[in-house]
Amino acid sequence: METIKKIEVMLVSVRHRSFLDAIGKRFYECPVKYSPPDAQHIALYQTSPISAITHICKVGKTERDEGKSALAKYHFSRIDELNPHIPLGNTSPVQGKTYLTLEKIRGAKTVADLRKARQHFR
Repeated sequence: METIKKIEVMLVSVRHRSFLDAIGKRFYECPVKYSPPDAQHIALYQTSPISAITHICKVGKTERDEGKSALAKYHFSRIDELNPHIPLGNTSPVQGKTYLTLEKIRGAKTVADLRKARQHFR
């Protein structure tokens, strides 16, 4: 697993309601402790029954509330639907956060391909 210092893409797993919220409100929100401050894109993996990476969202601005709520909010300046979507393939579903490059996501045929390409953030 490659170690990186800056996040190009943060792949996140979202259920249907969270997906609709992210697309409709044009932001993704998560706890600060799980959120790198410099993610440039958020890739949305929709859980079952879709089980695929369906969208890549360009981050325009990030807000971090280190206080009581301790949330990071990634505002989208652009939302692109992938065509075709990147299906799960022969691997376990996406859980937590995974860090990747745009090049690796765009070159993947399945999420299983990305398991080998993920990066560790330090």
